[in-house]
Amino acid sequence: MENLRIIISLIVLIPFLTQAEQEDATTDCQCAMQSSANSQSRSEQYATLAEREIGKPVLNEQGEREIWPRKLPFFAQNVLDLGFELPKTFGLAIIPNTMKQDLILKDLKVGINGGEMDDMDFVNFGRASADNSNIQIKADVWLFPFLNFYATYGKMHGSADAPIAIKGEDLIEFLGESLGVSCDGILSPKACDQTFSGIAHPEYTGSNISIGFNLAMGWDRFFVTLPVTYVSTDLNILADDVKSLQVSPRIGITSDIGKWGTMATFVGITYLDASLDVAGKITFDTSTIPGQADTTELDFLIHQENADKLNYLIGFNWDITKSWSFHSEAGFGGSRESFIASTTYRF
Repeated sequence: MENLRIIISLIVLIPFLTQAEQEDATTDCQCAMQSSANSQSRSEQYATLAEREIGKPVLNEQGEREIWPRKLPFFAQNVLDLGFELPKTFGLAIIPNTMKQDLILKDLKVGINGGEMDDMDFVNFGRASADNSNIQIKADVWLFPFLNFYATYGKMHGSADAPIAIKGEDLIEFLGESLGVSCDGILSPKACDQTFSGIAHPEYTGSNISIGFNLAMGWDRFFVTLPVTYVSTDLNILADDVKSLQVSPRIGITSDIGKWGTMATFVGITYLDASLDVAGKITFDTSTIPGQADTTELDFLIHQENADKLNYLIGFNWDITKSWSFHSEAGFGGSRESFIASTTYRF
């Protein structure tokens, strides 16, 4: 039964935990709604709240109307002429993150010696969970003053705890027709009174890529953003890639911190949906069943998904200058906890 515990534990390793791509989705979003005073020259820092004046063009260091030097984002000149400052078009970021959450395992089906799959609904799964760490590189571009597109590539590693328990009488009843034994009667096999259980702690590595977009808008000191990310993760223990979708709306407020730049603080929620059907083989220890081989191999198919789709988040984004910013946020609530940080360079 040791082989059963190990193999079942491997199939609970859902890489959608990485993928969480909340990263620095708020970066620079509030800046797209900031303006500089008509009398102020442009600098490497964003204009303070007191310096903003909506409705008049942004001026350059010579006091002349600022001309946006690039084709992107589209309509950038229109926005400058209305008095709004814009973030630099392109960005590169390094994003470390961690996540821990509970998993749901269900719909286990098995087939004997390549035969038809049947439900094995008597397997008891305990509280399965996974703990992942990930580091990513992100590239992004502002296509419109309100719309940012991004892509990431990351490497991850993690581990999982997977408790399982199977009553011997249920296992023998399931295998009875092929084994030719039963738990009925006085001379029932010793395995009928056993419960096969254990906790496996496997480890795994992999990589992930993602694409997404971030919608941003604001008024006065307040802003709203909506990052949407699609993630594909490849793990060394699974034959198929895992796909997941993450949506993370947030609302926040921008504050001045003097010569140190501007600070945006925000709260929000994260929706994460990922599921996977994993196929493979499991081996049962049948050595305690008289007249049978020491092991019996079964084909299996099992469905797994994250236990909680929603949780809360709180974080901040610090624009030191128009070129450098730092971001951090924490996710909490339900059975999922996460922490994300990033350093972004814009150019």
